[in-house]
Amino acid sequence: GVEHMKTSTRSFCWSKSRRNADAFELVDDLAETLNLTKADTLSYVVRNYTVMKNKERLREMQALGLGN
Repeated sequence: GVEHMKTSTRSFCWSKSRRNADAFELVDDLAETLNLTKADTLSYVVRNYTVMKNKERLREMQALGLGN
Protein backbone atom coordinates (compact mmCIF):
# COMPACT_ATOMS: atom_id res chain seq x y z
CA GLY A 1 0.00 0.00 0.00
CA VAL A 2 0.91 3.66 0.21
CA GLU A 3 2.55 3.28 3.63
CA HIS A 4 4.87 0.59 2.29
CA MET A 5 5.79 2.75 -0.71
CA LYS A 6 6.54 5.70 1.56
CA THR A 7 9.18 3.84 3.51
CA SER A 8 10.72 1.76 0.73
CA THR A 9 10.93 4.21 -2.20
CA ARG A 10 14.36 5.82 -2.45
CA SER A 11 13.80 7.73 -5.65
CA PHE A 12 11.25 8.95 -8.13
CA CYS A 13 11.35 10.18 -11.70
CA TRP A 14 10.12 13.65 -12.60
CA SER A 15 9.35 13.81 -16.31
CA LYS A 16 9.56 17.15 -18.04
CA SER A 17 6.52 18.16 -20.06
CA ARG A 18 5.11 21.34 -21.55
CA ARG A 19 2.91 21.65 -18.48
CA ASN A 20 5.76 21.69 -15.97
CA ALA A 21 8.67 23.04 -18.04
CA ASP A 22 8.58 26.27 -16.01
CA ALA A 23 9.03 24.32 -12.77
CA PHE A 24 12.06 22.52 -14.24
CA GLU A 25 13.55 25.91 -15.13
CA LEU A 26 12.96 27.20 -11.61
CA VAL A 27 14.62 24.15 -10.07
CA ASP A 28 17.59 24.54 -12.43
CA ASP A 29 17.98 28.22 -11.53
CA LEU A 30 17.62 27.66 -7.80
CA ALA A 31 19.99 24.69 -7.84
CA GLU A 32 22.61 26.85 -9.50
CA THR A 33 22.03 29.70 -7.04
CA LEU A 34 22.25 27.40 -4.01
CA ASN A 35 25.05 25.32 -5.53
CA LEU A 36 23.02 22.14 -4.95
CA THR A 37 21.97 19.21 -7.07
CA LYS A 38 18.42 19.25 -8.42
CA ALA A 39 17.44 16.52 -5.94
CA ASP A 40 18.90 18.47 -3.01
CA THR A 41 17.20 21.64 -4.27
CA LEU A 42 13.79 19.92 -4.35
CA SER A 43 14.40 18.58 -0.84
CA TYR A 44 15.39 22.07 0.34
CA VAL A 45 12.22 23.63 -1.08
CA VAL A 46 9.94 20.94 0.34
CA ARG A 47 11.56 21.09 3.79
CA ASN A 48 11.38 24.89 3.89
CA TYR A 49 7.93 25.30 2.30
CA THR A 50 6.13 26.07 5.57
CA VAL A 51 8.80 28.58 6.63
CA MET A 52 8.65 30.31 3.24
CA LYS A 53 4.82 30.45 3.29
CA ASN A 54 4.83 31.92 6.81
CA LYS A 55 7.35 34.59 5.76
CA GLU A 56 5.19 35.40 2.74
CA ARG A 57 2.10 35.76 4.96
CA LEU A 58 4.01 38.01 7.35
CA ARG A 59 5.12 40.25 4.46
CA GLU A 60 1.52 40.45 3.24
CA MET A 61 0.29 41.37 6.72
CA GLN A 62 3.02 44.00 7.08
CA ALA A 63 2.06 45.47 3.70
CA LEU A 64 -1.48 45.83 5.03
CA GLY A 65 -0.21 47.44 8.25
CA LEU A 66 -1.18 44.44 10.37
CA GLY A 67 2.24 43.14 11.34
CA ASN A 68 4.98 44.61 13.50
